[in-house]
Amino acid sequence: MPRVLKWSVDHAKTVILLLTAMTLVLGYQIKNLRIEPDITKSLPQNIPAKRLYDRMGELFPSKDFIMVVYVSDSLFSIPSIRTLDRLTREMENFPELYTLISPTNVKIIRASDGGMEVKEALQALPRTRAEVEAFKQRLQANPIFMRNLISRDQHAAAIMLLLHNDVDAKVFAGKLIKYIDDFAAKNRAQLYAAGTPVVNYYISEGVARDMRVFFNAGILLMLVLLFTIFRT
Repeated sequence: MPRVLKWSVDHAKTVILLLTAMTLVLGYQIKNLRIEPDITKSLPQNIPAKRLYDRMGELFPSKDFIMVVYVSDSLFSIPSIRTLDRLTREMENFPELYTLISPTNVKIIRASDGGMEVKEALQALPRTRAEVEAFKQRLQANPIFMRNLISRDQHAAAIMLLLHNDVDAKVFAGKLIKYIDDFAAKNRAQLYAAGTPVVNYYISEGVARDMRVFFNAGILLMLVLLFTIFRT
């Protein structure tokens, strides 16, 4: 051991270069590191609750959903309804979605003399204030829609996106976030996305960013320490 220490001190530059090279080679593999923030995938398969969760995913077409929220000071106005309808129709084209529920595409069920009628809440884009009020009244006649899709102060509308079971929810969340950012910039709209897939996406991005920062900082700190130690 003393011989190794003596050789290291006598050949300080060589030791520093070797350690730096080894650290860089091993650290380069961080690019292959993948973060899995979904806690359900780390649970043992023999836990009854985990088996039930997986079984529900097989029986039902969707177990992941994302909520996109559109905020407007005048939600029930012609421009806001048009923006909400455009957003809804564009997102309906995502192949990853099993279904999409929005205030502009929900079905209103009404009793009639012959049985019942099923119509979309927004049958056509409103052109007058009276048509806006008619749309609002159709939603208000169904409290379940008002409670789940419209905020109490009527300044925000929610769009629920249900994903197919075979879709990578985290990857789709990244795609969706980019889309709503672009849509918000083009239409001057205030949009937010929420849900477990969105949280998992941001966790993965944050951890990867932190790993890059701390790895580089660690290398720099190691070089400073080695330089200081060998100088003494």
